[in-house]
This record gives sequence, structure tokens and C-alpha cells, in this order.
Amino acid sequence: MLLRVILLFILFFSTTFVNANEGSTVDKKDPPIIGRFIINGGVSKMYIKEKKINGGSDSAKSPDDMQDIGGAVSGALFFNTSLNPYFSPYIDIATFLNKERYLVIPGIGVRHDFNVGQDHIVQPFLGTGIGYTRSEWSKSPAQEATSMGNSVEEIKEVGGSADWNIQAGSDFYLTNDLAINLTTRYDLYDITTNIKDSRYNKETKLEDNGTLSVLLGITYRFGNQSKKLCKDAPPGAKLDSFGCPFLDDDHDGVYNRNDLCPNTLPHVPVDATGCPPDTFQLALNYKFAKYQVSELTNKSLFDIPAFMKKHPEYHIKLIGYADSIGTDAFNLDLSRKREEAMKKYLIEHGVQESRVTGFARGNSEPVVKNDTEEHRDINRRISMEFSRINYNSKEKHSKLVTDVKQ
Repeated sequence: MLLRVILLFILFFSTTFVNANEGSTVDKKDPPIIGRFIINGGVSKMYIKEKKINGGSDSAKSPDDMQDIGGAVSGALFFNTSLNPYFSPYIDIATFLNKERYLVIPGIGVRHDFNVGQDHIVQPFLGTGIGYTRSEWSKSPAQEATSMGNSVEEIKEVGGSADWNIQAGSDFYLTNDLAINLTTRYDLYDITTNIKDSRYNKETKLEDNGTLSVLLGITYRFGNQSKKLCKDAPPGAKLDSFGCPFLDDDHDGVYNRNDLCPNTLPHVPVDATGCPPDTFQLALNYKFAKYQVSELTNKSLFDIPAFMKKHPEYHIKLIGYADSIGTDAFNLDLSRKREEAMKKYLIEHGVQESRVTGFARGNSEPVVKNDTEEHRDINRRISMEFSRINYNSKEKHSKLVTDVKQ
């Protein structure tokens, strides 16, 4: 009966797959019916309870004297289907064994993958299935007859029961197709072994209700996952193994899979981890002899007050500069007005005064020679240096100073 159910299961999803692809002209290289297989092994623990009638059989072994920890082996085939890309039907077989007995459980089920179509190395899942548990004792659960002449009726060494299981775990992908699989599985069934002393009408029932297993193995995806879940991906876009564009939700240039700082504010400079560098700087330029923020000739690409509010670990050092036109005293005063005006602007927009320091450098430290109007435009500036407080160059983030030319 179970074999018929499994065959009908395979036939149904195979037919669904074929019919779904008959009208499809998007991708001629459709995936194979079998999408992947998993094979793994590990440890298992069987849960056996003892129930005694009339004091129980004197010949029955106690569950405390039995070995409940043993090995586990499992294999599964998953089917590609267009019903829902997040759910994969499968057939599987699991074997649990120890010195006392072993179980064989063929079954069918469905698994939900949480990160389908996304570029994630770690892909967690949750699955459930049904099957049939066949149990057989490799060592009799009854001891030999005692010197008192107890006799044990024939024990049925083989038993069976319907099975329901739930599985949870994750695939850790080493390549597009090969992953390490870690699964925790619990099988629930009801198999009872009766041991009866015919002479004294004593009986012991060994009730086996479930097995917990932890499995480690490999997952392999067939066909290089040519099934494209994102049919409308733009031409030329870099695609992940599911045919979907690599995702960068905060648009900082670092893909989600590598981004340690999601939701970065727009246009904030980031390092290779997707986080703002420990130190970085930008320069904003002024109209001739002007110092108000409204008289800048360029603007910051990112919202500086919003950045400082989101990142309270940063301080800003402001340094005002001037070009060479005018006296040194005039330019020093002008550069001081520039840094003071900028500091006032930041404080008025919610940045704590203790996090902003300012300096004036006059016409010293020019970026380029003050020999042309274009060069003098560059030197009329305010430098803004952002630094993470408690910064240690030996910490995880390496020092990265980024000059943002805006």
C-alpha cells in the first residue's frame, strides 16, 4: 500500500512538472524532475516506555538495560515543481539502529526552504512527512527462561506503524550545487512489543513511540539549477544560482550575502563588509569669500545629520580652509567662520556638540596650487573627517580612509 502511495506521489509531481513546462517558452533548458538529493548520517535516540500487567513478565528486559542511543542513515530525493518554488516534495528513507533493534522508515513529504531565489550561503529549511516504520529486534527483548520455570510465549520480533516526522535544519553551500546538510529529525510512531509469561499470565509491553536523530551529510543540486525563478531578470544582470539578480537592498554596492550593515543610508561610503569605514572624510567647497552652509558650491551626497543620528559612535572633525586671495589674517578668520557655521548647522540639526570639533587653517595646506581660479575653487573648502570613537586598528574593521570627492 505504501509503495503505491509513493508511486502515485512521484507520478503526480512528474505530471505537474511536465504540464507546467509544455506551455513555457521562456527557458528551453528546464531542470530535471529530480532537483537534488541529500544523503547523511548521524546519531539517534529511541524512546521506549515499559508497561507492566500483573507485575510484568519476569523475563522481559527493562528499557533501562537496553541501548537507546544508536546510529542513523538517511537519504532523500527532491522534485522540481512549479507549484511553489519555496516548497519541494520529496521521497526519503531513514534507518535507525542500535545493538537491540533497528527501524526502517520509507516515506514522502514536503520541505519549505526559506531563502529560495536569494543569494544566501546558508539556506534554512523546515519539512514534514509521513511514512511507514518497520521495526525489528536484533536481540530479543526477553531474557532466557529462569530456573523457576517461567516460559515466554513467542514474541513477534517484527512490528510496524504509520509514521509522522518533522525535520528542521540548514544547507551550507560550498558551491552553487554542493552543500553541507545539517538536519534534526523527530519521527513519531506507535510500535508495541508484548512479552508474556504464559505460566503466570504476566505481561510486559515495550512501547516505542519515537526517535530523535541529528544528521550531517551533503546536499547536491542537479542540472546546475537551470530552473530560473526570476524569469524577468534584466539582460546582463549578475545572477545567482536560481537565475535571480544578486540582491543589494540598501544599494550600497555590497550584496546582501556579504553585507554586515544592512539598511545603510543612501550614498554613505562603505567598506567591503557593507559598513561605514572606521574613518573617512569628504570636502565641500565655497563660493569666493563666503562661509555660510547655504553658499556651498556642492553638497554632500549623503545626509550628514541623519548619518550622525544613526551612528552615535562617530565624531566629526571640521577643518576650514581658504584660498590665497587676501591676507593671511583675513583667510584665517574666513576659514574659522566656515568651520563655525558648519558646526552650528550640525548642532541645529540634532548632532551633539560634544561630537563635533572645529579647526581653522586659513590658506595653509592647499590641495592644489593657488595658481588658477579652478584650483582656488578647490582650496576654498571645509574638510569633514568622520571617525569611529574607541577606534582600534587591531579590531575587526581595518582602517580605511576614504576621500569622497563630491
